[in-house]
Amino acid sequence: MKQENKKEEANKGNKGTENLIPLNKRTKAEQRKITRSGGIKSGETRRKQKEIKELMQTIDSTSLPSEQAETYQQVLDIDNPTYREAVVATIYLKALSGDMRAIELYLKLKGEMPKDIELMAGDKSMTIVWNEKRYNDDTNQETE
Repeated sequence: MKQENKKEEANKGNKGTENLIPLNKRTKAEQRKITRSGGIKSGETRRKQKEIKELMQTIDSTSLPSEQAETYQQVLDIDNPTYREAVVATIYLKALSGDMRAIELYLKLKGEMPKDIELMAGDKSMTIVWNEKRYNDDTNQETE
């Protein structure tokens, strides 16, 4: 009785899994069919991702329309800004206004986001906790 209750409790979070048959308990033909269809689907997904990436690269290198370009020419101080440059400028402007996610994204894009940094936003302030290790130049040992 107790074991049945434990099984029922364990399956509550996995509704619909009681009818699943593990791959190793299927015939070789069924295994081939399942893995083949999975491989086909994986290929389709990779092709779609590649198409999206190529489209984004095309958009990135496209110049902004003149109405939008004026705004970003002032921020970027360049002629004929592209969509990519406009996105970077937008992130930069949001970071300057105190948007924590924009600050984090900006640092990550620059490659300056350490793994051990915490960004915490208060009501009217921002705290950056940077757990940086410091090393003694002479001995190359960590200092406190």
